[in-house]
Amino acid sequence: MAQLSTIRHLEQEWEAYREVMRAESALYEHAAHDIGTKNYFVHKGLAARREVDAYVRQLASEMVELLEETAREVRLESEAELERLRAEKAGATWG
Repeated sequence: MAQLSTIRHLEQEWEAYREVMRAESALYEHAAHDIGTKNYFVHKGLAARREVDAYVRQLASEMVELLEETAREVRLESEAELERLRAEKAGATWG
């Protein structure tokens, strides 16, 4: 079950990373609006920051999906191994 706890930890880390990036993007947007979005460099920086934020959200979402799939596979393998051990204990052969 150490694998599952590692997967859960990675899911939490990715979620925390996504939240931090979103909060930083919100701060950047607030600052950009205070400076003035009509400024060329502010406008370009804001657009770039939004693009990075969207990419991070997509990457984090894909990573969570991958980790969930990995967790399912680990559970299935564990269940199969448990069933094999039960069968062995009961004296049946595993085929």
